[in-house]
Amino acid sequence: MKRSTVTTIIGSGALALVAWWTAEQSAAAGRAPQNAQRTAGALTPPSAAASAPVAPEAAASPPAASAPAPTPEQSYLDIPDLTQTDPELDLPGGGNSYCGPVAISNSLMRLGAERCPRLVPEQSDPKAAQLELVRRLSSSQYMATSPTHGTGGMNLMEGLHRYLVSHGCGYRRFAYQGWRGHPPQFSTGVRTPQLAWIGKALALGGAAFINVGWYHRTSSGRAYRRNGGHWLTVVAAGLDETGAPDPAMLVLHDPAPYAGAKPADEYARAELVDAQWLVEGRNALPAKGYYRLTGGMHIKRPGEAAILDGAIVLVP
Repeated sequence: MKRSTVTTIIGSGALALVAWWTAEQSAAAGRAPQNAQRTAGALTPPSAAASAPVAPEAAASPPAASAPAPTPEQSYLDIPDLTQTDPELDLPGGGNSYCGPVAISNSLMRLGAERCPRLVPEQSDPKAAQLELVRRLSSSQYMATSPTHGTGGMNLMEGLHRYLVSHGCGYRRFAYQGWRGHPPQFSTGVRTPQLAWIGKALALGGAAFINVGWYHRTSSGRAYRRNGGHWLTVVAAGLDETGAPDPAMLVLHDPAPYAGAKPADEYARAELVDAQWLVEGRNALPAKGYYRLTGGMHIKRPGEAAILDGAIVLVP
């Protein structure tokens, strides 16, 4: 769904990686090319001659709870949970590639109600306003969402920045963590998304969004291979379904149709990836420090793993 520019990260032990890479490429021979979310300006395969050791990222520290513990009568559904294939949106391709602008619109509706009303188009009711907001965000004026390739991190962040500025709504923080392509002016330099960082932005009254990649474990069991991805809205962090502190929990609003048409809070648990490498096409990076989302995380295709590739925070 996304096209972006990334940089190869090769840890120490480059010669071992070359040997593994050769075995993986041989096993992958003859497989059909993967679709959606390809990386523009792709990396070259890792090589012993060109690789320099890079110190591994430290594991994420537990985040503080981002909101008061919900009671049985309380939820996070004051933040919308729009489905990207809602027929009323009338998007190209039925909206199947529009998770990006829909995920962003969920939080902008709340920020518009609480902080900057100009973010929300004037319409007869909130649902109509959000539908129009998605159409504007996905337009060529802002995110330029592709009906076949979706919205890459570069277009999504630049488009959202333009939308905020053009509507007179500034921000204190707008930043990215992860390994996918994104505008350099919003980079934190952190390639493994940190749960505490997401929780802190939400605790400050901000918004957060994540991009998960869809991965299959390779035959050797030592790597996960990427085949597309998905944007989601993060509505809370650090709390489980009962409101008890749980530093590994993210509460999500998932715009995908397979998450169901009815709004729902999805409680996804972050677990460290149990493999050595993440692979896309002919490119690989160490999997150390990355999270796989389980529990309430909806999976697009059977047998896939949802791995947290990137996160965006916006603090007004």
